[in-house]
Amino acid sequence: MKKTLLNTITAAFIAAVLVIWVGCSDDETNPTPPEKDTTPPTVVGSFPDSNATDVTRSGPFWVLFSETMNEESVEDNLSINPWVNFDTYWSGDTIFITPQLLLEANTLYTITLGTDCADLSGNKMGTADLIPFTTNSAVDETPPTVVDVQPADGATNVSSMVPVEITFSEPMDRNNTESAVVISPDPSNKDYEWEGTKLVIEHMPFGSNQQVTVTVGPGATDLAGNHLSSSYSFSYTTAIDNTRPYLVSASPANNATRVSRNISSLVFTFSEPMSEVSFDNIEETDIDARLVNALPDDPDFNSEFTVLTATVGKRLLPGCQYWLDFHNVTDGAGNLI
Repeated sequence: MKKTLLNTITAAFIAAVLVIWVGCSDDETNPTPPEKDTTPPTVVGSFPDSNATDVTRSGPFWVLFSETMNEESVEDNLSINPWVNFDTYWSGDTIFITPQLLLEANTLYTITLGTDCADLSGNKMGTADLIPFTTNSAVDETPPTVVDVQPADGATNVSSMVPVEITFSEPMDRNNTESAVVISPDPSNKDYEWEGTKLVIEHMPFGSNQQVTVTVGPGATDLAGNHLSSSYSFSYTTAIDNTRPYLVSASPANNATRVSRNISSLVFTFSEPMSEVSFDNIEETDIDARLVNALPDDPDFNSEFTVLTATVGKRLLPGCQYWLDFHNVTDGAGNLI
């Protein structure tokens, strides 16, 4: 999940100025490279099996590879014909595929994995793998249910950044279901991800000792259009957090010298999840104007809000001292840095 900040957001050490001296880069040694992998990957298992009949119309389906794959290459070369939109997620060497709509009854479908599916070494399959199957004709009239939630109902001392996870009894209509979920208090910048029958909601950190209530309304439906029979609610309480956050590390490091003029990014790692909104307190006077000019895009937090990365788009000036400072930014619980 990518979180975007204002274009003036930066970070430095607590109550201090982060100083970057620019100059020549340090020498690096080149270790002996490992033996190159030249073995093409293969498909070693799947659900459904090739030429299977009476197959569920809702999935999820899966394909197991012989080794760890370049996930993007597989997703870019994966299709279901006749065409249907689908979601994917990975578990180890297995990709799971969940249609976004109920497949047609008594219909021949084919999952195709193209020749450009590659492993982490860049070896391609070379030969496309086809998995044809025929769906059943069963009519689904069973309402879906919630079978598991995380954090558990009544849980206490929960980290403010723990994702909300709701697992259903069957694949769900993603739009209807996401719209039916209400979190109170409502966190900003929620991000929804589906892992088969599990909905994972990542969010900004909640406050210290905050009671959070999640409700799934009856508007949630499965792929056949069956509604949840009734609302499902659960609550948990976040941990008490009175600890002030601090900057664990910066790259380049504070007071670094001989820094390459061609660095590609500035990276700041914090001791705990930070409040994205609090970075609005950063002012232009807190940042070296020459450095602001070198940052073409907004800095981004990682999904845990612990690492802030700013892309450097211009070559830095030679022999210059760059600096950044910040104040009044807080962690998710509101503790000042």
